[in-house]
Amino acid sequence: MKQKINLRYLKYSDRYLDEMSSIWDRHIQSKEKLCELFSAIGSEEEKDLFLRIGVFYKYLIIEGSYRFSDKTLNVGMSYVDDTYKYIAIFSLIEALETPAKYNDFYQWLQSKKDLSFPVDQKPKAVLDQKYQEYKKEYGSVRAAVRFFERLDNRDKATIGQKLQIRNKSVSLKEIAQLLYNLRSKFVHEAQFVLDFETATSVGSHNGNILVNKLTINDLRTLFERGFLKRFGWNANTQ
Repeated sequence: MKQKINLRYLKYSDRYLDEMSSIWDRHIQSKEKLCELFSAIGSEEEKDLFLRIGVFYKYLIIEGSYRFSDKTLNVGMSYVDDTYKYIAIFSLIEALETPAKYNDFYQWLQSKKDLSFPVDQKPKAVLDQKYQEYKKEYGSVRAAVRFFERLDNRDKATIGQKLQIRNKSVSLKEIAQLLYNLRSKFVHEAQFVLDFETATSVGSHNGNILVNKLTINDLRTLFERGFLKRFGWNANTQ
């Protein structure tokens, strides 16, 4: 028997659309246009995702901030709030781009009816090939690439202009990988995200000089536009 999906946000769609309208109507002119976009979404599951990610973005990024109770610590430590917002943005991107029913690699392999180990191929080579296929479907970097690929050419150009590796042409996939690596350094190594303050930052990436002029506000704008594109908004964003 197919398990029923709990569409908890869809049940209160009017309320959540009201909450979202103050953010998204700066890109699509009005709440009425936002509701038109919502109504055109093809499935209930996608509508629920639209509402969930939209209100989470408002709660976590627009309304949320990281502040110390000792106010003296808030001076000169904006990178703590930047880290909080950066990790939240990438978590929302992953949620938007990851299939609703997530499988780990072992579960995914079990679901493949055609899985076999030909006698002329080593099992490790077959598993390596399957793992690459798995990452295309569930990989976090691939999720980031899918998200950024939907952006307008203007927004892609902005990323290319503000995030540069000296003496090297950088593809959108490499940029997504770079941005995702910053997220991973916090998640896996507990390193703050220090590259998105108002001033230009200079660092390194794979032995090359990295110059970054992107700010958290830039990333917010890119996320907002990418969110609308994810759900089929084809008109120009503002």
